[in-house]
Amino acid sequence: MQPSSQSAKIRHIVQTLHELTLDLHIKCPKDLAWDCLVGRVSDWWPADFLCLTNSSGIQFEAFAGGRLYEESPEGGQILWGTVAMILPGESIDLVGPVTAAFGGPSINFVHMSLTDNGDGMTQFKLKNDVLGNLTDEGRESVQEGWAYLYGAFKDFCERL
Repeated sequence: MQPSSQSAKIRHIVQTLHELTLDLHIKCPKDLAWDCLVGRVSDWWPADFLCLTNSSGIQFEAFAGGRLYEESPEGGQILWGTVAMILPGESIDLVGPVTAAFGGPSINFVHMSLTDNGDGMTQFKLKNDVLGNLTDEGRESVQEGWAYLYGAFKDFCERL
């Protein structure tokens, strides 16, 4: 048997874990913040934070295996994350791929929690672990994106 004229190329890529966090204090009761976080996402998600042209908005299926996704009337869809764990009224974990079109390849592991701080105040915490490609510029963009997105969530909750 003769050696193959084709050769396999193996490239070692170092995977890195990046941690991003966000901590917000919201002037509303925890049960209202939870309802807004999982039940009213399309009411507070900023239109300029949608990715698809002619987007119909964001949808959230708040159960294990459910999706946080965006879709368009033409059939386009973007999966923002899949629910890995949900403790109603307390926390939710999402796992989601990031494709090369959005700076990947990487996988996001997002944990969001709500804590009653008393006096009608709720603490919202987000921890985003990114496994894979994330440049310094990308890290800054993601951190700013979380602050913008969940700033809109905070503002919405506080207006109710």
